[in-house]
Amino acid sequence: MKKIILLFAVFLGSFSFAQENSPEKFDITKSEDYSYLKTKIDLTDIHSEADVLPQYPGGIDAFRKNFAEIFDPSILEERSGTTLKTTAYFIIEKDGSVNNLITVGDKQYSKLVEKALKKIKTTWKPAIINGEPVRYLFRFPLTMSF
Repeated sequence: MKKIILLFAVFLGSFSFAQENSPEKFDITKSEDYSYLKTKIDLTDIHSEADVLPQYPGGIDAFRKNFAEIFDPSILEERSGTTLKTTAYFIIEKDGSVNNLITVGDKQYSKLVEKALKKIKTTWKPAIINGEPVRYLFRFPLTMSF
C-alpha cells in the first residue's frame, strides 16, 4: 500500500510541474540549474524552445505513465512532512533518441528518478525548427511529498 501511495504521489507531482499535453517551453539560460548544466553538457547547438516541440509516442501523459510504472519509490526513506524535489534534464537528439540524462535536486530521489528514466528506451519525435529536426533539452520536474 505504501508503494502505491508513493507512486501516486510521484505521478501527481509530475502533473503539478509539467504542462498537460506537451513538453514545456522554457529558456534554459534563465534556469537556476543553467550554471550546473553547462558543466555537465555541451549546450552549444541545444535548443530549449522550438517551432514544434518533441513528442513522446502517445503524448506527454503516456511518458508520465511509463515513468510512473517504472519508478520504484520503495527504497526512499520516508520522512513525514517532507517534500522531495528533482528536475531531470535530457537531450532529445535529431533522430529522437535520448541521451545526456542529468538530475538536479534531492540526491536519493534524483538517483531513483535517473535510474527509472534510463529504463525508458522509447524514441521521441524530435523538436523542429524551420522544418529541420534539432537537438532539444527536455526538462522533467518531479516532486514527492510524504
